Amino acid sequence: MLAIVRTLVKLANQGLLGRASVLQDRQVIFERGEPACASYFLSDGYVEIFQRTETGASMVVRLLCGPCLFGVLETTAAEPRYLESTRVIEHAIVHQLEAAALQRLLHTHPELAREVLASTAMAFCRVADTEMARMVDTEALLAAVLCVYGDLFGVDTEFGRRIELRRSLVDLAGVVGASERQVQRLLAVWKERGLVDKLDARYVVQNRAALATIAGGFEAGWVHRAHDVPAWVYLAP
Repeated sequence: MLAIVRTLVKLANQGLLGRASVLQDRQVIFERGEPACASYFLSDGYVEIFQRTETGASMVVRLLCGPCLFGVLETTAAEPRYLESTRVIEHAIVHQLEAAALQRLLHTHPELAREVLASTAMAFCRVADTEMARMVDTEALLAAVLCVYGDLFGVDTEFGRRIELRRSLVDLAGVVGASERQVQRLLAVWKERGLVDKLDARYVVQNRAALATIAGGFEAGWVHRAHDVPAWVYLAP
């Protein structure tokens, strides 16, 4: 297990992270522009980071898999407001760490401070590695989303991998930042080609390899997971 996760689980068991909250699908944790007063430890489940326009349109920019930290950048950088919005996807168990409490933990647990630094740097590397992917078209983004949803929330059936997460055409359009008409057209084309179908009001991925080709590898960078920190990160020069 990742060192930072071990440390945070230990602190949670000691009651130093506060009570865990069980959150449901689509529940918003914080919105862009709200006061950045806390960070969060996602001990289990999934959270998506998204941006929303003034007209109400949205686009998901990252999907987080627990266990991991989020909302840390603003609180540790003394940023007054959150720079993005977050909401639960399927389910999530989170601990809320008020900014002052997080600072105390970082001061009193040097190993946690080092791990937070390394984990944050890794997250930035993944973002930088996929920046060019934000310039790809809607087709690649939608293919990537379906691949990821199938991987994380799918079950194998005789028709393909059915995504148990209930998402509508409107939802998918909101994830990739496109119009419903664009998404509907792509899904229709893919259905004819045997790539995607629908079963019991759930989307079914029938040919993941073909979708991954369309996604161009973007599906691998869209999801953030905690990774083991190399030992040399903590070695003195």
